[in-house]
Amino acid sequence: MSDKALRDKALIDPFSIDCVARFGNWWFGYQDQIIGRRECPYLHRRILYFGLWSVRYHIFHRSDEERALHDHPWGFWTFPINDYDEHYIDADGVEQFRTVKRFRFHRRRHGFAHRVVMSGENVARTFVFTCRKRSSWGFFVRGKFMPWRKWLGIYGLPPCADYEEAKDD
Repeated sequence: MSDKALRDKALIDPFSIDCVARFGNWWFGYQDQIIGRRECPYLHRRILYFGLWSVRYHIFHRSDEERALHDHPWGFWTFPINDYDEHYIDADGVEQFRTVKRFRFHRRRHGFAHRVVMSGENVARTFVFTCRKRSSWGFFVRGKFMPWRKWLGIYGLPPCADYEEAKDD
């Protein structure tokens, strides 16, 4: 799916800033993006690319969808500004729940499957420090990996009604 198709599906706001140069697998530059529908955004992210690594500032406006856990194409460290909750799959393949504490570094290995859950705050903010990209990212549907573009094509974005209900809780 092209970037234009993603923007047309309202995954990435069409007014995002994208100033990135790519040299093979090395990325340099800056992105400022709102992910999700403009009327009910999921995530606002700012990314600085330094070759094979990046520093990201994420502002979550709502929890990840309950339909499936997701993973990332890299290992990373997260440094939350405020607490948030997380569903994840442990080493034995069992889904667990925990609070990710603020002002501490938390390591996430490549392939770590999880779901961010808002914990009483209006937003969750975190700095994310990524390693080099090792794969594509996607979702785990009934225990099977599904690439994110396929997921988006099948399931699309959640309706804003889900966002409004979560805000009222």
